[in-house]
Amino acid sequence: MIPTATSSIDHMESLTEKKLCRKGLHWYPITDKGCPLCNRIAIRKWKQANRERVNETARKRYLVKREDKLEKNKKWAQANREYRREYRRKRAPVNREHRREYRKKWGEANLGTLSAYNARRRAAKKNALMPWADVNAIKNFYTEARRLTKLTGVKHHVDHIYPLQSEYMCGLHVETNLQILTEKENISKGNRTWPGQLECQKGSVYARFPKELTDLLND
Repeated sequence: MIPTATSSIDHMESLTEKKLCRKGLHWYPITDKGCPLCNRIAIRKWKQANRERVNETARKRYLVKREDKLEKNKKWAQANREYRREYRRKRAPVNREHRREYRKKWGEANLGTLSAYNARRRAAKKNALMPWADVNAIKNFYTEARRLTKLTGVKHHVDHIYPLQSEYMCGLHVETNLQILTEKENISKGNRTWPGQLECQKGSVYARFPKELTDLLND
């Protein structure tokens, strides 16, 4: 903004407190570091031109403070348990709709990936389906899950108690390995937990052994 004669007169009395920026042609409070507005613009341009360097610095700073931040967040969560529960309850409908919309858009933009995943899932079920499995009992699980979904309004899934695919085991697609869970319970469980799980099986196997070694052993 170019200062007019009126604005110059208005600032004549405050010349001891404000200064005209020759670069941006605007008034600013006198500071030791120069014009704050021009400095912010210069810093923003420098960050845009050195984005990789800025990201690397931020990543290192995060790793240094990560443990302290996690501990601080844990203490806060324990001290504000009721607040977090109430906040999640209020946000649940919004988050549910947001996730549904995100999955829909992602599926439309990644049809190839989604088709490959579904094909792999069908193949895993087919390979895990034993000749002695009771097919009618398996169908009853899926029928009951749909009935519960319509009855309660909460989406239910048919879950494999022992996962079909994980880093430690391959369960079977048989009636004795099935259970009905809500969508939320099934997603939080994933293929990471099962009955009788050992302590060393919690988390990723790659957290304890390098990927190259586990791939070699699997071969």
